[in-house]
Amino acid sequence: SYTPLSDPSRNPVGGMVVLYDLREERQRKQQLSVLNRVLRHNLRNEITVVNGYAETLERNLEDPELRQQAATISRAGNRLLTIGEKVREFDRIQDEVRHPEPVDLDTMVSAVRQQLRQRFPNATIETEIEVPGGEIHTQPTVLKLALVNLVENALKHTEATEPTVRVYAEAGGPKGEKA
Repeated sequence: SYTPLSDPSRNPVGGMVVLYDLREERQRKQQLSVLNRVLRHNLRNEITVVNGYAETLERNLEDPELRQQAATISRAGNRLLTIGEKVREFDRIQDEVRHPEPVDLDTMVSAVRQQLRQRFPNATIETEIEVPGGEIHTQPTVLKLALVNLVENALKHTEATEPTVRVYAEAGGPKGEKA
């Protein structure tokens, strides 16, 4: 970075240059990225093997309790695969160049509702948007990922047979003050 220097009467007298060596930081970031990909790849492969054997056991075992245990192993494996996919999606979004753009909240929440309705047909997703014009400036991919994960989590972790999730948004100013 460069900073001009001047005397008390504001006449230029020189400048100061500061150099930063980013090689180690970039190398560490690349290493973490490779490690992340390898870990996700290996996790996916190993869980696929575990799920395959669990499903085979579930089909072939005669003891109902053992079949149930095999099904539990398979479900746990599927949850791990889902987590791996979410990490991959998060990683992809992190690498994107982010430019805030106008996002219509009603449209975004409707898309999330549609996406989750297929997996949770008994669920109700209510919305209350108190944002002037119903629009915010943000990165749409990040907002959608956050909304899907929040609503999906609420629907997954309830014991209600017909759950209701309420998505509420309000305009806020600096430090959470209402705008």
